[in-house]
Amino acid sequence: MLGIHTLYLLALLNIVPNYAVDIKLDTPHPSNDPRVLNVHIVPHTHDDVGWLKTIDQYYYGSNNTIQHAAVRFILDTTIMALEQNPERKFTYVEMAFFSKWWEEQTDVKRQSVKKLVEEGRLSFANGGWCMHDEATTHFMGMIDQTTLGHQFLMDTFNYVPRSGWQIDPFGHSATQASLLSATAGFDALYFGRIDHEDLLLRQKSQRCEGIWSASKSLDSKDTEVFFSLTGSYGGNYGPPEGFCFDNLCGAAADPLVEGFNIDQRVSDFVDVISLQANRTLGHNVMATMGEDFNYENAFVYFRNLDKLIEYVNQYQAEGKIDKQKLAKFDAINLFYSTPDIYTDAKHAEKIQFEVKDDDFFPYSDCENCFWSGYFTSRPNLKRFERVASSFLHAATQLHAVGDDTTDVSESVMNSPLFPLQSAVAEAQHHDGVTGTSKQHVAYDYAKRIDEGMEIVSNYVGGILGKLLGLNDEGLAGGLKICRVINETTCEISQNATIKPGTDIYVVAYNALSIQREEIIKIPVSQDATYRVHVIGNDTDLLESVLVPASPQENSVQDSARYILYFDSGFIPPLGAIVFCIEMIDMVPSALSPISDIGSLRSFGSNNTGSRTSLRRTVSNHVVGSELVVENGIVEVRIHRTTGLLSSISNGEKQVDFSQQWGYYTSYNSEFETMETENVLD
Repeated sequence: MLGIHTLYLLALLNIVPNYAVDIKLDTPHPSNDPRVLNVHIVPHTHDDVGWLKTIDQYYYGSNNTIQHAAVRFILDTTIMALEQNPERKFTYVEMAFFSKWWEEQTDVKRQSVKKLVEEGRLSFANGGWCMHDEATTHFMGMIDQTTLGHQFLMDTFNYVPRSGWQIDPFGHSATQASLLSATAGFDALYFGRIDHEDLLLRQKSQRCEGIWSASKSLDSKDTEVFFSLTGSYGGNYGPPEGFCFDNLCGAAADPLVEGFNIDQRVSDFVDVISLQANRTLGHNVMATMGEDFNYENAFVYFRNLDKLIEYVNQYQAEGKIDKQKLAKFDAINLFYSTPDIYTDAKHAEKIQFEVKDDDFFPYSDCENCFWSGYFTSRPNLKRFERVASSFLHAATQLHAVGDDTTDVSESVMNSPLFPLQSAVAEAQHHDGVTGTSKQHVAYDYAKRIDEGMEIVSNYVGGILGKLLGLNDEGLAGGLKICRVINETTCEISQNATIKPGTDIYVVAYNALSIQREEIIKIPVSQDATYRVHVIGNDTDLLESVLVPASPQENSVQDSARYILYFDSGFIPPLGAIVFCIEMIDMVPSALSPISDIGSLRSFGSNNTGSRTSLRRTVSNHVVGSELVVENGIVEVRIHRTTGLLSSISNGEKQVDFSQQWGYYTSYNSEFETMETENVLD
């Protein structure tokens, strides 16, 4: 009998798990011991600056029939939760929302928030006004919105963000890596969405983190940045599977309950985090604990994170963690962290990461599920954003040169340009200029831009009047920007040309650093004789062309019946020219065809000296099966039957083109079936 019991005891001993060794941990800090798996718990929320709801609807929590979200309460409860427990940390991103919330706070609450920032418990990643798109934005828009957010943080907290946080844009550009990361002061760039095949390969080869050096022209030492995938390297930015504790998680939220599921929850977490650790190099991993509009009731999420950290570390200290689950590690260490802390920990490991030198486009999250339609969707909004951004660029120059009343120590939110700065910045959002928002949200972006342009155009008119001395001529406040001239509508010029006797002054400002020449379009009311000259040079007239508005242009309400065109001549860099248009009499002129606009010439010279016009007359003719279009500089050939481009030539070199029609099988998410659609290859 003794022998039987002995054998039974030996067999029992053989199945006892190999528990993790007892290693001294300095919780709540990362361990430098490579045998220890450091798990950085990073609470965050992703708050879209417009998407299914407008910016204000998201902030105030209205229209929740579309989506339940209220950013105001996210920030309210998160700050209170941080104040309750000094170990807790939180990372926030979108300054469009945070600045709005900040303006509502009392002095007492502001002092509390400043203390949280100083202690590193409230951190800011990215720090832009929004989380901009990387495909349909212009680099100036990306820079301006980032600058606006960073200026707010500097004005408010003397804070400089160190980590890029592009977790939701639909693919990632080399411009983001080279221009908006290291050169913007970021030590790291974190993002979630990359092509599903690329993601799978990186998971298998432990390359979910690395070094990105994307610039082909700048020194790699100045542009290299550490990059890391978020969302446990799963292609998104949420928590490890099964560990969302937010109210929005619904049935998926499985809280930690003492005496009920602690053993199982600790075991499950060790499993999923060990899988994540096996997809990268080193002994530090980040768990991004948060998703869209999480933490509206921050107490719930933080209470569960407190328990998760407490029990995993307690089980580790008591030797209850199965070492086999940890694979290459001997111990596990959980603690609250931020992207900055995580970046420093990865840097301290001195890992030789692979270097990536291209982009992450196009983005596809499953077979034939390419996110590329947004490259061209909602073109009107895309155009409006570009026009507003260009106007803001010019307004910023004039503000710097011509306004000596501005107090540079004031907050950026007190700037006379802020209404347009914020509107253009909001439009850079990855659901804004992309065109991926609901229609009423797209209207809201346009409305905000329109209101901002109205305010800033009045301000800029006053600055230009002052700089050009027009105030002395009694024209102060009279400079207005014709903002719907694309609709052949300009109230000032149309009213002034109802009958002779009122001159029109046109100011052309060049915001570029090089001289430029433009054909200027002025809507007028009458078929009459007009005279155009530069102010101060009344005798040297400019040639102009009067053409009737097209039927399409006339279909717009209140549009002008006629359009006066004239060549601006060379406008100096960062300079302006003032033109005067006089209606001589009501005698109808010999109306010119629209084709004559391209042949406009100016007489004499301006302050840059004599010149040759940059304008060329466009002509076309048929050669065999091709239509040839040329302007004396470039020749373009188009196949007459297919309408496709055949070649482009500049007289010295010809480039031939071959275009074909193809298709791919696209994914229909509504029915989860594959359907065939034609696309241009």
